[in-house]
Amino acid sequence: MRHFLLAIISVISFTGFSQQEPLFSQFWNAKTYYNPATTGMYYKHLSTTIGRWQDVGVDGAPVTQLLGYAINLKKLHGGLGFTYMHDYIGNSVFNKTKFNYSYHIALKNGGTLSLGAAAGFNSFQYDGEIIPPTTSTDPTINIEDGIGFTGDLGIVYSSKKMNFALSTTQLTSSRLGSFEESPHVVLMTDYIFGKEDGLQLKPQVFVISDLVKVNADINAQLLWKQKIGAGITYKTTENISFSVNWDILKKFRVGYAYDFAASALSGISKGSHTGFFGLVFKEAKERVPKKK
Repeated sequence: MRHFLLAIISVISFTGFSQQEPLFSQFWNAKTYYNPATTGMYYKHLSTTIGRWQDVGVDGAPVTQLLGYAINLKKLHGGLGFTYMHDYIGNSVFNKTKFNYSYHIALKNGGTLSLGAAAGFNSFQYDGEIIPPTTSTDPTINIEDGIGFTGDLGIVYSSKKMNFALSTTQLTSSRLGSFEESPHVVLMTDYIFGKEDGLQLKPQVFVISDLVKVNADINAQLLWKQKIGAGITYKTTENISFSVNWDILKKFRVGYAYDFAASALSGISKGSHTGFFGLVFKEAKERVPKKK
């Protein structure tokens, strides 16, 4: 009975509604997943590892891992990279692998314009046993494994003080077994106040929509000498998130975020946790060719 109920939950979540992109509390550490144009934009090498445990204490709540790597290549005037996402919801397992390319254009005002594309494949698998009802068969309960292709497009404008990124993801709208992917539009922007050798304020906005529902994160982060950061995020999902980041020796980055449970789950959820670890080497803007 438990497996059958989990199957119903999975079908309601992914057949009755379009498949949603995962949401990371530290979205600024997952830029290459949401927008391929950010590949190689800020560092020569950037590797990321993110783990998110959503609504701890709730059976079947999402657990998501993200791995990524990006490199800035002078000969290509841009960057190459990949991302791998593993998402476990109930007994449903989603995997997505994408390969990114970006082309960087140096502008007269000192900023950089980047155009990017990503292509890859994704899969759905039901990891459990389905026990159908004995009285009648519901035709909407149809758990099938599936595999399909995925593609993204993105554009980024970056200057010393601000970044603006716009992208579309899941453009292929693949049908994976029992659910169908839905295209998403993603907006990320930030602006930084203050000097690099002191205290800085960095407001950030993240908006994602499948053209039916809109989710937004509004973050305010304080940075000390570009090394230590602490911030608070308001989420339109009725969550409040607190986060910390630490860049160590300009090579290692660690971060953590805690989300208070949304009002509907506050009685049973122990909140959501996001952990981040990354390796960063040499800022890419030194590698972008200057316009003559």
